Amino acid sequence: MFVGSEVLTFPSYFRRERKEQPSHPSVLVTYRFDGPADDIYATLVVRLHHTVAFQSTDRWKSAADFKTQIGTKLGFTLTREAEGSSRLEVYFEPDVDGNSRVLFLRYVHDHLMQHAQNVARLRRYFCGDKKCDAFGQAFGDQAKIAKALAPGGRGKVFCPDCGKPILLRDVIEEKFESPAVKEQVREMQTGGD
Repeated sequence: MFVGSEVLTFPSYFRRERKEQPSHPSVLVTYRFDGPADDIYATLVVRLHHTVAFQSTDRWKSAADFKTQIGTKLGFTLTREAEGSSRLEVYFEPDVDGNSRVLFLRYVHDHLMQHAQNVARLRRYFCGDKKCDAFGQAFGDQAKIAKALAPGGRGKVFCPDCGKPILLRDVIEEKFESPAVKEQVREMQTGGD
């Protein structure tokens, strides 16, 4: 398929696997879903490729890297699990701005909600203190996160290393649900057909 002067190979034709990368960016959101993973993944990659906000840089059989307009890296990997179930992990370089993160996450989320079944979103949270030994490591206690997010919860957990609060209803979550971001993604989707 030609896109401008570039040939876009559909992801289902890629046979090369992505090698493990020791300095790979941290996963911010994991989606679990049911449905035809190859079709869902391929259409997501192709549609994102056609947006103005994100430029496709590398594509593999089960992973795709993109960059923002200022060149920071983001992307996702697909893992096929039990029969018909899959996991899509969305990652960002640390210097990807918040607006690009939210827009990319909302685009992926809406795509999965439209094309997959039983979609579950798992957000990962990190200590924001660069001096903390746990900086860049995901807060792993999902039970504490669920309790803090439940009605009447505090909306935050505390870093087990430095004790500083980690807000769960952060700017990303607030913007993710905003009508303005949803509308921006709708416009991207209609331009990405």
